[in-house]
Amino acid sequence: MKMRSILLSVLAIAVLASCAKDNGLGAGEDGDASEAKVTLRLKGNGSPSSRAAGPVVGDDESINTLTVFFLNASDGVIGTPLWIDGTGTPTTNLTTTTDARRVVVIANLGTDPTATGGLFHGVKTLSQIQGKLGDLISGTAPTQNSGDVYMSGVGVLSAFTLDGTTQKATATVTLNFVSARIQIMAIEWNGGTETNNQYADKAAFTATVNADFTIERIYLMNVQTKTQFLPNTIGWTDSPPTFGTDYIKKTDRSFAGGMSWSGMWTGAQPTGFVQNTEYLLNSMPVVDATGNKLESPGYWYVFTNNTDVTATTDHPTVLVVVTKWRSVANSTTTTDLKTRYFTVYFGGGDQEAIAAGNDYQVTLKLNGSFKPTEDGGDGGGGTDDPSKPTVNSAVDITVDVKPWVVKTIDKEWN
Repeated sequence: MKMRSILLSVLAIAVLASCAKDNGLGAGEDGDASEAKVTLRLKGNGSPSSRAAGPVVGDDESINTLTVFFLNASDGVIGTPLWIDGTGTPTTNLTTTTDARRVVVIANLGTDPTATGGLFHGVKTLSQIQGKLGDLISGTAPTQNSGDVYMSGVGVLSAFTLDGTTQKATATVTLNFVSARIQIMAIEWNGGTETNNQYADKAAFTATVNADFTIERIYLMNVQTKTQFLPNTIGWTDSPPTFGTDYIKKTDRSFAGGMSWSGMWTGAQPTGFVQNTEYLLNSMPVVDATGNKLESPGYWYVFTNNTDVTATTDHPTVLVVVTKWRSVANSTTTTDLKTRYFTVYFGGGDQEAIAAGNDYQVTLKLNGSFKPTEDGGDGGGGTDDPSKPTVNSAVDITVDVKPWVVKTIDKEWN
């Protein structure tokens, strides 16, 4: 998947005037090739913000730190991986050798992952880099925040050529987002046969007896929390090199969700499942001036969950909108205020599965009737089980290429 390029100009300058040498080194072996200097120019900081109610804020393309690996012809790591703190001087001089043939760059890993005890300490090969896994959650806090999201890219160095007394080569690295993003752009109603559903904020719903429904909360389940920083499939011969979507093996997945795995969430609990309020929105924005829409309730960063998720039992990522419906006119009785769920599966036969670099912009259209049962209402077409996809829907999906690969999802329940 193509992202808008964030270009790092990589200028490799051999200190010695000797010709470049490729000693046929094996993976992870160091040789006696000439030393080379590398200059990386970094983008400055953004203003990080965690998952929040409302529209996306901050600058997801900020580069705060870089971890750089130079690879020889056998895909062995040359020397020690390099870590750069981009919060200081924007130009940093690094050292490699003229054995370098490829470069791998990973952005925004935080503290130095190449130090003793760090995630990438001691890695010797490209396959070892690909085998390292990052976490979506550290303790209970998210690692992916607006302005500080994981990115990675690779580049192929040009052949070293003699420029005066100096050997030079260049490479361009295009960074790709490692995470994906789910944005709820809007929740709309009164767009179907019923055009007079009355909405009230949840705090006022019970007492507002002429209100037909409210939206109580929105949450995610089956949020996949592990990722590789590079996919297994890399198109090195493409210009620029391209990435596949295989960022996680099915056996390496781990999960979280905004609610506990209990009640109506039955069946085998996903591997490593933890409940985390990061994936729960309890506060809704004020309804718009038309009275028919909530705009930008919230967004989340998630990791790839596209490996063999052909059925709901494969634990595809799930978005659930929880409503409360007044099934009996003017009633404030608890049993007459019924919960109805609107559920979207990303995979499992519903929507496209979650893949790195995609921005899933979701518009939900509740076109059914929330009128009382005696007036023909049925809870807007929602279900009484959040774990089941809401299937009485018309779905339009369009794709527009932006800094993220945008997946626009218009989901209608009639």
